[in-house]
Amino acid sequence: MININDPKVSYIQPVYPAVKRVYWNLGNICPYSCSYCPKEYNSGTVPFHDIDLVLSVLNKLDKCVVTFGGGEPTYHPDFERILVEKPAHIKIGVSSNLARPYAFWERVIDKVLLVMATYHVEFANMERFIPTAELIYIKNKCQGQITIVMIPSRWDECVAAYDTLVAHKLPVSAKPILNTIDATEADSIDIIGDYTKVQLDWITEHNAGDGPKFMGVYSTNGELLEKVSGWGLLSSKQSFRGWLCHTPMQYLCVNKFQEVFDQSCNQRSKLGTLTEGFSIPTKPKICTQNVCWCSSDIIQKKEKVRNV
Repeated sequence: MININDPKVSYIQPVYPAVKRVYWNLGNICPYSCSYCPKEYNSGTVPFHDIDLVLSVLNKLDKCVVTFGGGEPTYHPDFERILVEKPAHIKIGVSSNLARPYAFWERVIDKVLLVMATYHVEFANMERFIPTAELIYIKNKCQGQITIVMIPSRWDECVAAYDTLVAHKLPVSAKPILNTIDATEADSIDIIGDYTKVQLDWITEHNAGDGPKFMGVYSTNGELLEKVSGWGLLSSKQSFRGWLCHTPMQYLCVNKFQEVFDQSCNQRSKLGTLTEGFSIPTKPKICTQNVCWCSSDIIQKKEKVRNV
C-alpha cells in the first residue's frame, strides 16, 4: 500500500460519489456479553430508542445510509417496523452479531443495504452463523463483511473460525481487541490483549486488503494512484494528523443516550440530540489524531493541507 505521506499523494476519497452516513446506536441490549466488550455496550441498562422517535428522525434526514448498531440492534422490538416504515430516501445498514434466527434474516434482508457482521467466538454457533451469512452475502449479495475479534487466549479457535468462513467464500477479516472506551488521547487508542508478534502480524496480513477497495489515493492533479480498502487504511495505522478531514460533513454518530456527534474519534463535537435537534457541519476539520481507528471515519475524504 502506498504511504500517504508520499509527496505525490494529495488526498483520499471514495472512488464513487460520496454518500452521507449515520451510525446510530439504538441502545445497549445484547444477547451476548463478550469478555472483551465493555459493559456499556451489552448491559441492557439503556432501553432501545422509541420507534416513533426513530421514524421521526429518519423522515427529517437527507438522503443517506443509516447503520443501526448497539448492543444488538435487531433485538429492537420494532426493528422490522423501522425497515418497513422508514422513508424511501433512507437506506439501512446493520451492525450485527447475526444472533437472530435464519427466518428473521429471510424476512428482512431485502430491506437492508449493508450488514457489518461480527463473529464472536465466545458465543456464536458456527452451524447457525454460516447459513445466515450465506443468505446475506452470497444469495442476496449484501454489502459489508464479517469481522472476527481475535482473542489471544482462544487464538487457535479464532483462526479455525476465520478459515471456516473463508472456505465458505464469505467476506471476512480479522481484528485485534482495541481500547477505545477509556481512551483520552489518540495514542491510547491501541491494541489491548497479550498478543505475540506473530499473532499481530497474522492479524495485519488478514485484514490489510480483504475488504472492497473502494477508496482512492489521488495525486495533486487528480490522478488515481491506487485503490485501497478501508480496513487496509486502518490496519496500516497511517496518520492523517494535520490533514483536512471531511468526516464531520458526511457522517453522524448517534449514541445510546440520543446524543448526536459529527464523527466517532476523540475530537468529535456534539451537534445536539435527537429530541432537541441538531445541525450538520458545513466545513472540514483539521485532524489532530495520531490514529484513525474507526472505519466510518476513515472512509471519508481526507486532504493534505498545503502551504501557499
